[in-house]
Amino acid sequence: MRKFIFALIILFATAGIFAVSTEDIQNAAATLNVPYDVLAELVAEYNEGTPAESASSSVVDLNTLYDDFIANGVVADMKYNGQNITIRFPVSSMHANSMYGEEYSWDDSYLYRYEIEGPRRFIEGTNMILNFWCYPDNSEAGKLMNVKSGDYLTVQGTCFIEAPIIKLFGAKIL
Repeated sequence: MRKFIFALIILFATAGIFAVSTEDIQNAAATLNVPYDVLAELVAEYNEGTPAESASSSVVDLNTLYDDFIANGVVADMKYNGQNITIRFPVSSMHANSMYGEEYSWDDSYLYRYEIEGPRRFIEGTNMILNFWCYPDNSEAGKLMNVKSGDYLTVQGTCFIEAPIIKLFGAKIL
């Protein structure tokens, strides 16, 4: 019984640091001689409310994102599009989001009032220029007060690729 409790403690501690896969739970269940369903339920209960650690949560440099896109746009799309990523980039410019044109009157219901642009990248041998646009959540506006062109930002949000534009929506400034 002590061995079982010790193994559960180790498994839960590991689950808090790393995402636990189905295979990990199956292996632990076999080692501990505990039904998979019981152990999976305990792990799920333990992790409830704990953000899952994933490969997409590591910081990606904007140049790496551009390099991946240039090397193979399809792979980059599969890897980043729709994913929650953390990205570091130098600010080229910041301004009010003009998605709806100059006449659009902003209201508090519009989630992305501001737009932050990263540096552009020309793809040699083509006429394509890659662009990076970050749309921080309006609740992050106060964090933009002292940011200027040339400063580096690390942001986390949902990536959408519409070649040649890479957008990050709902960004939290870290």
